[in-house]
Amino acid sequence: MILHMVLFKFKSGFSWQSPIALDAEAKSKGHPAHIKEILAWLTGRDISRREVAADFTIAGLFKDQAALQSYLVDADHMEGVVLWREIATWQVIDIDLDARTTTHLGIHELLSVGD
Repeated sequence: MILHMVLFKFKSGFSWQSPIALDAEAKSKGHPAHIKEILAWLTGRDISRREVAADFTIAGLFKDQAALQSYLVDADHMEGVVLWREIATWQVIDIDLDARTTTHLGIHELLSVGD
């Protein structure tokens, strides 16, 4: 399993009051309805209001590297990239979750239901 996480930080002049930010958020939230490779999906706005915090995050779970690569070039995902690119910078991390890691997270049994 691959856990794909992205942290978005608004560029100067953009905030949740910007209509394009709401469009980008909606596009990100809607990816699972359009991209079959997504096994699990989480999105959320920052609630800490700390200066070092990101403004928005996504976390997606994918079966393997091939599924993640398919998602990355999917047209629906690319539409989101275009929106976020205009208003934010971001950092990405992709984590290879082995059985030991997912067991510690308490999701291993849930993930193996579809196997």
